[in-house]
Amino acid sequence: KQKQGYGDAALFGEIRKEQLLSNGREALTINQLLADENMKKQNDYVERCIDLNRAILKRELGLAEKDIIDIPQLFCLEQIVNVPSNELTGKLYARPYFPNLLQIIVMGQNLGIPKPFGPQINGACCLEEKIYELLEPLGFQCTFINDFDCYLTEIGDFCSCANIRRVPFAFKWWKMVP
Repeated sequence: KQKQGYGDAALFGEIRKEQLLSNGREALTINQLLADENMKKQNDYVERCIDLNRAILKRELGLAEKDIIDIPQLFCLEQIVNVPSNELTGKLYARPYFPNLLQIIVMGQNLGIPKPFGPQINGACCLEEKIYELLEPLGFQCTFINDFDCYLTEIGDFCSCANIRRVPFAFKWWKMVP
């Protein structure tokens, strides 16, 4: 988008400054993000980790490259700080820079997707547009959900935003006798 003249468009334009600060984020522009060498290095590292996992999935599950959809996501390496002090380490973990698009809630063909708050271009979030472009041709209906605070709080590895409430089946499958 920078090459198309949108380098001054900012992430998190719809989020209040104090909300961003409390979540350790800033409303950076595309130009600022692309100029951040540390962010580039962190994402290069995360991409290598993803590539290793991709190779394992392809090998173990027999997947081809066409079976995998690359969802846009920007990462930053951070320490998890909400653990007991005796468990704190210097280890850094890849965390999403904007709400994690991979925490999609699947309900049939309907997808509940964390709103990424990407740069607004011509009145639309360019990250949402990319997701629509990738998933709607496959028959999915995409709905973006504003759960910014939930995703970027210090909740560790468990993402409470991924829980959904379902109506239990009337049929008690665990009592079935073959």
